[in-house]
Parts: sequence; structure tokens; C-alpha cells
Amino acid sequence: MKRYTIGLITGILLTASAVMFMGSVQNNQNGEVI
Repeated sequence: MKRYTIGLITGILLTASAVMFMGSVQNNQNGEVI
């Protein structure tokens, strides 16, 4: 159960970081650096 929870949290963090990375790449026309 603990391993499942750790995997779930890791997946959520990876998804969130990927979404933020894609958003920063799309908004790069504004000259923002994250």
C-alpha cells in the first residue's frame, strides 16, 4: 500500500512538472524564464 501511494504521488509530481514545462515552452514568446 505504501509503495502504491509513493508511486501515485510520484506520478502526480511528474505530470505536474511536465504540464508546467510544456506551458513554459508555449509561453516562451513572452521572454519568461522559469
